[in-house]
Formats: sequence, structure tokens, C-alpha cells
Amino acid sequence: MVPVPLGADRIFKMGSPESEWKRQKDEKLHEVKLSPYQISDAPITFYQFALFSEAIDRDLASQTPYWGRFGDHPMVSVSWNEAVEYANWLNGQKGRPPCYTIQKEKNSGIDNRVRLDSLKWKVDWDTTAKGFRLPTEAEWELAARGGVGAPRTLFAGSDTLDEVGWFWKNSGDTLLYGNWGMNRIYNNNGRTHAVKQKKDNGIGIYDMSGNVYEWCWDWYDADYYNKCYKKGVELNPRGAESSSYGRVIRGGSWFNKAEDCRTAYRGDFSPDVRYNPLGFRLVFVP
Repeated sequence: MVPVPLGADRIFKMGSPESEWKRQKDEKLHEVKLSPYQISDAPITFYQFALFSEAIDRDLASQTPYWGRFGDHPMVSVSWNEAVEYANWLNGQKGRPPCYTIQKEKNSGIDNRVRLDSLKWKVDWDTTAKGFRLPTEAEWELAARGGVGAPRTLFAGSDTLDEVGWFWKNSGDTLLYGNWGMNRIYNNNGRTHAVKQKKDNGIGIYDMSGNVYEWCWDWYDADYYNKCYKKGVELNPRGAESSSYGRVIRGGSWFNKAEDCRTAYRGDFSPDVRYNPLGFRLVFVP
């Protein structure tokens, strides 16, 4: 785990300036103040998640594409629900209480590789709990930027994505000929790569732009940054209380265009969905 530098006042500007390349409307610059925390230096790997799956007797192979079944590759096809369950399990392995209370109720869902199960999950976060948990969207972004006072770059640690991340242009095998455009990912075996193969972001954190999207705690709200801006400095924001959208995902993936791998880019997915580009990392509060 890597401590994220917070500086003297612990305040940073979250979002993107209006001049940023491929900026989206949901990236309004606003000030955020965070409490001390640490973050994984890489996404949770297939090996790490396999230990959890074995402990709870879950069939991991059925939900993971063949190209993702390498111990040092980031775990993929993992839902938000599974990510919080993993965090609780890891706290238990370390002799710590869970950060989340998870309730599962019968639902009319479908049990297959895309949807986790036929249960409806209700997850509550004990914000006073110490230990391992998903990062908030603000914690994720500050870590990706290298902490308070770090040089501001388009991607996590560089203005050139190829230096720090795997995305659709470099995630597969090189073609000898052809101009495939975005379809190239289907023609050159695009996939994840072992973690920590690209440059870090300046403070020893890897793969925060590209390789896999990463789940955050927050519900997505396209107008949330505008609301924060109007309030002034936000202390430890945790996102919208609820949303008609999904949970926030950040960082882009092997599957995405460069603009989706920008440090400021925001996306979302339903928390019960498994999808090949989706992974996660954890934060730790001592």
C-alpha cells in the first residue's frame, strides 16, 4: 500500500479545466479535502482474487476470460458487489472488522457470467471503520494524480498514455498491415497485461490509466461536481446518496480509447455487472 501525499492543507482540485483535451461536462473543477489514506500500488490481481474465490468456494474460471487467467494480471469481469465482498474478506484475513454491511435479498436477476447472481445486494459503509475498502472517487483521483502538489498530467503520471497505460492501441498484438480503427481490438487480441509493466505515476502507483477500469464507492451523478463546486471545499466526499445510474468507474482500460483513460474521466456501471474491462484496487485506512 502506498501513502498518498496530502500536503499541508490536504486540498486538491478535482476534475478538469475547460481547456483539457476531450473534457466532458461532468468534470467541473472543484476543491476537495481528504483525510490520510493509502492505496494499492496496482489493481487487485487474478491471483489475489483467486484466494478469495477459493475461500468462499466460487468458480472463478467460469467468469474470467481465458486471457485474464494469469496470476499477475489484474482481475477482470468482477462486479462492484464482488469488490466490496472481497474487501470485507481481506479485512477478516488481517484480523480487522469489515467496513461494509452486506445484505442479500431474492431478486429476479439472472445467474450468468454477466450478472453476479439472482440476489439484490444492499451495501452500507461504516465510515468510521478502519481497514481495506474501495476508494471514493476523490481518493481514486488524487492517488492517480500523485497526491497534492504533483504535476498535473492528462493521464496518471504522464501526458503520453503509452508510457503509463495499456489501452486499445497497444493492448494487443501488432498487426503487420491493415487500418482497423477502433475495430483493431477485435483483430489483434486486445487484452489485459501484467501489472506494473508501464511507468508508475511518480509515487509508485501503477496502472491507474488503462489496463482495467476501477470501481469506486460512489454512485455516479453527472451533476455531482457542479453541486460540490457550489458548496466550496468538500471534506471527504462520498458521492451521491443514490442514483439512477451505476457506481463510478475510473481510469479506462485495455479496451478503451485514450480519452477514456484520462485521470479526470468519469464513467459508471451497474454494481451487479461483470464486464471484461472491469477491475478494482483498494485503499487502506490505518
